[in-house]
Amino acid sequence: MAKLYSLVVAIALATLLPATGAIAAPPFNCSNAQEPAEIALCDSPELGLLDREMNRLYFDKRDGWKAAGKLAEADALRTEQRAFLKARNACNYETACLTAIYKKRLEDLKKP
Repeated sequence: MAKLYSLVVAIALATLLPATGAIAAPPFNCSNAQEPAEIALCDSPELGLLDREMNRLYFDKRDGWKAAGKLAEADALRTEQRAFLKARNACNYETACLTAIYKKRLEDLKKP
């Protein structure tokens, strides 16, 4: 069931985004990837899509809080993001770990 859900999410994301090879890549320059987790993101279109979505939600939320003058919330979000990146990097090349941690982060970022 989890694989089916992952497939549905990947297809949904792919249909919402323009069909280019670059769009499945993470939003950072893969030639600069150093951490094993970053390399795994660059090697996996599914993980690249999750990273792009996480990046979009993070910056939208952060920028919204800053624009609203909620600087404490924006600072807390940045602290959470740093913790997420540490946990993500601890996954190394493990796709299942990376997928799970990204799905959890996406859920957290979608909360008001």
